[in-house]
Amino acid sequence: MFAPATGASPEGIVPGVSPAIYSEADFQRIADLIHAASGIVLSERKQMLAYSRLAPLVRRSGLASFGAFLDTLADDPAAMTEVITALTTNHTYFHREPHH
Repeated sequence: MFAPATGASPEGIVPGVSPAIYSEADFQRIADLIHAASGIVLSERKQMLAYSRLAPLVRRSGLASFGAFLDTLADDPAAMTEVITALTTNHTYFHREPHH
């Protein structure tokens, strides 16, 4: 049986989304993947963020779950690039002047 993350609803880690679609194990795979690819550490608090950014890619793939989608990434470098792009924020104000 699925054991929800701390603070997660009993239905799953994203309210209204079945653990069969997006589970804590899926999130851990995503966190491991993004850490290996970019060094970014996704804490448990980012489970909803990962879901919301990757759900459009999963839907577009036509696959029934995040797990099935993640299984395809090793053989699809373009999809892997899309996942990394979706999970990273490509905008920063670091060392910028306010008028920019």
